[in-house]
Order: sequence, then C-alpha cells, then structure tokens
Amino acid sequence: MDAGIVGSIAVAIITGLCTSTATIVASRITNSKNQALWNYRLDKLEEKVDVHNHVVQRVAILEERIKDLIHGNNSV
Repeated sequence: MDAGIVGSIAVAIITGLCTSTATIVASRITNSKNQALWNYRLDKLEEKVDVHNHVVQRVAILEERIKDLIHGNNSV
C-alpha cells in the first residue's frame, strides 16, 4: 500500500476516535444533567402529592364529623 493512503487511513481513524470520544462525553454529561432535573422534578411532585393526600385525609375526617353532627351524635 502507498504510504499516503496509510497515512490518510490513520488520520481518518484518529479523527473518528476523537469525534466519537467527544460525542460520548457530551452525551453522558447531558444525560447526567437531565437525570438530575428529572429527580428534582419527581421530588417536587412527591411533595405536592403528600400535601394533597394530607388534605384529602383531613376532608374525610371533617365529612365524618359533619355527618355525626347531622345525625345527632354530639360526642365529637
């Protein structure tokens, strides 16, 4: 094989490896940031669900107390 062809092939391989490495590193950084954002948003959503569930529990207790008062059970 001609030395020029071998040199061109070597340059192409090195360039491809460098490009691939940069792409992989950038993808991992981006994925890491996206995962952190998803985790943050999921935590916030869980907090909202907890607040909602607490309100639902309180409303159920109030409904039961109101029902008892309507039916004459004054032990509340």
